[in-house]
Amino acid sequence: MADVFISYSRKDKEFVSILYEAFERSQKKIWIDWKDIPLTSDWWTEIEKGIEAADTFVFVISPDSVASEVCAKEIDHAVKHNKRLFPIVRRDVEKFEEGNVAHAVLQRHNWLMFREQDDFEVAFEKLTLAISIDLEHLHRHTRLLVKAIEWNDLGRKDSLLLRGEDLETAEMWLTENEDTEPLPTELQETYIKNSRDVEDANHRAAEILQAAVQKATRRTKVGAVILAGAILMAGVAVFLGTNSLHQANEANKKAKDEANKALQAKTEADKAKTEADKANNKAKTEANKSLQAKTEADKANNKAKAEADKALQAKTEADKANNKAKAEADKALQAKTEARTEADIALKAKKEADNLFVETTKLQLAFLGQKSIDQIIRPDSVPGVLKVLNNDQAWSTLLKKDNQIFAMLREFERGRILAASHDGILHDELLNFKNEESQEFIKTVLKWLNGRYGRQRIVVSSGHCEILTVSQNDKLSRLSKWKKQFENWKYTVNDIPAPITDINLNEVDILIVGNAWGNLKQEEIDAIKKFVSKGGGVLAVGIGWSWRDYNFNNSAWERALECEDKKLGQSLENPSTYPMNRLFEPFNLQWTMDYIDRTK
Repeated sequence: MADVFISYSRKDKEFVSILYEAFERSQKKIWIDWKDIPLTSDWWTEIEKGIEAADTFVFVISPDSVASEVCAKEIDHAVKHNKRLFPIVRRDVEKFEEGNVAHAVLQRHNWLMFREQDDFEVAFEKLTLAISIDLEHLHRHTRLLVKAIEWNDLGRKDSLLLRGEDLETAEMWLTENEDTEPLPTELQETYIKNSRDVEDANHRAAEILQAAVQKATRRTKVGAVILAGAILMAGVAVFLGTNSLHQANEANKKAKDEANKALQAKTEADKAKTEADKANNKAKTEANKSLQAKTEADKANNKAKAEADKALQAKTEADKANNKAKAEADKALQAKTEARTEADIALKAKKEADNLFVETTKLQLAFLGQKSIDQIIRPDSVPGVLKVLNNDQAWSTLLKKDNQIFAMLREFERGRILAASHDGILHDELLNFKNEESQEFIKTVLKWLNGRYGRQRIVVSSGHCEILTVSQNDKLSRLSKWKKQFENWKYTVNDIPAPITDINLNEVDILIVGNAWGNLKQEEIDAIKKFVSKGGGVLAVGIGWSWRDYNFNNSAWERALECEDKKLGQSLENPSTYPMNRLFEPFNLQWTMDYIDRTK
């Protein structure tokens, strides 16, 4: 007998060889078809015997093994004899066939993973641990199964049944393990019951034989008494026969003859009685056997009929459940398809609406800005010039003056950006002109930047020597009137001190950066880029030439602006070090050191 029978597909033989060697190292006896089938044998008979004589059945799952008819037969034979079954997965199987009994058996068990991406040693340790559970129960199950199959295959001979202590041990095992997996098979139960019936019949026969011997002994003693009486009568005749010796001899002879006849008659009677008892016992035994066989046959027929009815009912219920599940699945699939279609239509409509909003707002901004550009760019101001880097086609020109670009806008992933080349577009003095067109321009800018979420929350950067802030403590705070105007338009406006982080940009819709001369750290630039990518809007104003001319010559503005690491990493020879240019490098835009000539 073996500890483990391995069922597999030939295409998995390389893996099975590794598994076999691992079992060998762990002192397990393995039945494998390349090792345990003699060349001259009926291979399927040997496989059946191998399954029957193994404590555990291991099935290697792969697309080839689940499609194999031979593997399916091996599973059926293991299930027929209630073998403990362990499916292990070597290669994933996408689908099992409905109605396939072998496939259904595999799906009822927990699987151990032995795929290439899995840890073989960990999985093998779990397998050997599971195999080692209830070993004594498994060994006895296998031994009794092998004996029961041999008894059944050889015509159910009484000589192959269990006797004495072996029978008592088997009956105890059957009682104690009636609910333990693997369960006893019907053949094992029949084998043990027939063994008990024959054992009891043999005991009864021995008791009857002993009683017959005792009865015969008593009858023999009675015959001896009769013989003694006959001899006594002969003696009396001799004693009384005084007339003639001849008559005495005749009487004695006659008495002896009668005694011999009586003894012979008794012997014949005892013999006839013995034969009659034998015939009676044999007839009674045969009648009992016949009655028992009929009872067993009736029980088997009733059980088979009940199982058939139960199986038919289970199949009917399963068919109903399958049909219901299929109908529900079809219904769910249809609903999912319809929902996806509706979602696609809604998404398409939303995209079209967003695109329409973007393009419409761009046109509106271009119209308003160009119409009010002389109010936006004050006569005494000197605007800078914007330049697109890396030929980035996402940027659109919003405002031009003398064919030089003053303002541009773009979408970046889910967010929006607008850049202008003079901080004067947000100067408080613009509100003094009471120019409705310039105010409408700024209002439309905020509406466009706020378009993704619409919560109308604005923060203004400070702490980087910005020219424009809302902080009352800043010496150059120039957004106080605009702050009130923004609030009139239902926006909330707050200061965002350095450093700028993901946390203080959370729940914000629009970030305003007003011409920063001080250093922006790379972590802050990354946080702003992430903010735009997720749907935020940025309004940035700067003047490249002002940074060059005023930030390095001890000007009044330079003295008024104080911030941490003010000129760190900045160089007049390299305009890309201008903090606004560092901020907008990820977006491919730069404030140049040029300016728009207002004298033309």
